[in-house]
Amino acid sequence: MPYTGGNGVAYPSGTSIASIGVTGLSATLNAGTLANGPGNFTFTITGTPDPFVSVSNTATATFPFTFDGKNCSFTVTIDKARIGSTISCSTAVVENPATGINGSPYNGTITVTYSNSILTNGGAYAAQSITSTGVTGLTATISSGFVNPAGGTLVFNVTGTPNSTGNAQFNLSNFINGLTCSGSNVQIVISGTPLVSGLNCSAASHSPATATQFDLYSGTTILPYTGGNGRAYTTQSINSTGVSGLTATLTPGTLASGSGNLSFTVTGIPNSSGLASFEVNFGGQTCVFSIRVNGKVISISYIDGSSYYSTSEFGQQTVPQNYGPTGIFNTIGGLLHDDYTSTLRLHFSFNNEEYKRNYCLWTK
Repeated sequence: MPYTGGNGVAYPSGTSIASIGVTGLSATLNAGTLANGPGNFTFTITGTPDPFVSVSNTATATFPFTFDGKNCSFTVTIDKARIGSTISCSTAVVENPATGINGSPYNGTITVTYSNSILTNGGAYAAQSITSTGVTGLTATISSGFVNPAGGTLVFNVTGTPNSTGNAQFNLSNFINGLTCSGSNVQIVISGTPLVSGLNCSAASHSPATATQFDLYSGTTILPYTGGNGRAYTTQSINSTGVSGLTATLTPGTLASGSGNLSFTVTGIPNSSGLASFEVNFGGQTCVFSIRVNGKVISISYIDGSSYYSTSEFGQQTVPQNYGPTGIFNTIGGLLHDDYTSTLRLHFSFNNEEYKRNYCLWTK
């Protein structure tokens, strides 16, 4: 930094001066000797400039300086984070989902993809929170980060509840040089509430038709409706009741103007046998569909040729209270009689595991 009227006296290094405007930098005057007349001060500047938001491509870090009672300031120009490749907003921007429903919570993303370029400067950008225009009520947020010269993506999380129908648009153009996407290229279409006049749960079809207790189930349920109003609808998840452990997830789509079908993906592990029921609340209507869950098949077989074997047969015993409504205890064992007490000795395999058990029986 130039000065005038120096008197040839030595001066020490100065204290650190923090930048203002663009923060994050520090300037320190290097020790030296004044010239007899005009000369220059030399400063060492270190640090990482904090990211900033600006409609221009640069910003200024300012350092206030005082020497021998004289005040001034000097500045350093800081480039904004820059993407050097050309972004075609109509194809590079993807909204997921691209539609929402007026008055219903929206949770999605906006992803911007950019390609590699030696002109991308690797600069930092600040965290952003951008509110929607047109249809208000939504906010797109992104954490702070750096642009990558090798190319990459910028992912905004979009949340909120739209308060009208139309287009919720976002202006992404003020925090990264080269990112100029806004308006119709960055929008989520908000439609009215989906309505149906009826849900026909009794005609719902399931594939597979049944599930099995304790086994993983993965299937599809098709639920017919009538009186659709042609509006888009989003996903919803329904946990089973009666038999718990299953979840039905509605596939998003658009209602027909009239009759059509809703499609659910059903997954999970049912924890008992019986009926797994799902209460559907959709389009102003409610109904319940159910998937039958069969009891687990238990394999028990008698093993002979051991000391636990007896020629006296003990007949087949049905114990549905232990093994489900259709379970059967299929084994043959030995009975040894001793007055009023008998011993049932069993040597058997249960689901491919071997067991030996003694049971005392009291008879009269």
